[in-house]
Amino acid sequence: MWFYHPHPTDNWRFTQEGLTRLVATAGLEARSLLSQGGSVMALFQIVNFLLFGVLGKLGSVLYLINNVVGKLGDRLFANPLFCLNFAILARKP
Repeated sequence: MWFYHPHPTDNWRFTQEGLTRLVATAGLEARSLLSQGGSVMALFQIVNFLLFGVLGKLGSVLYLINNVVGKLGDRLFANPLFCLNFAILARKP
């Protein structure tokens, strides 16, 4: 989930399968696919975006606290399928 931000170069949101397909189409071999930031971190990032709309830069300490709580929460309630981002490591065969 992400808020609407119409930037002319931001046209893609990739799934695990989409990343793997792009790598294969480029003639590369996927070695590993990693999720980055789990569900709790994603929740706190959304909360931070909402708070930023109200508090702006004045809420920076609160955003830091939310990030720390989100990271700790990810350790307790890991869910790699609902995350902030995916990273793929690929190699040329």
